[in-house]
Amino acid sequence: MAAFTDSVRSFLEKDIAVVREVATGLGTDLGLLDVAIRTTHSKQSLRPRGDTAHGTC
Repeated sequence: MAAFTDSVRSFLEKDIAVVREVATGLGTDLGLLDVAIRTTHSKQSLRPRGDTAHGTC
């Protein structure tokens, strides 16, 4: 599972960043989905890097 996660991480982070940007542009957020994403990231030691414009979360 770790190998798969490592191989798709950059794609998923980019996609999540786009979804967050669209949601913000619409004046909303991801709600519980964002909580789930952040929880998963913290469990996998993926820390948000703060630069959502460049595909990180």
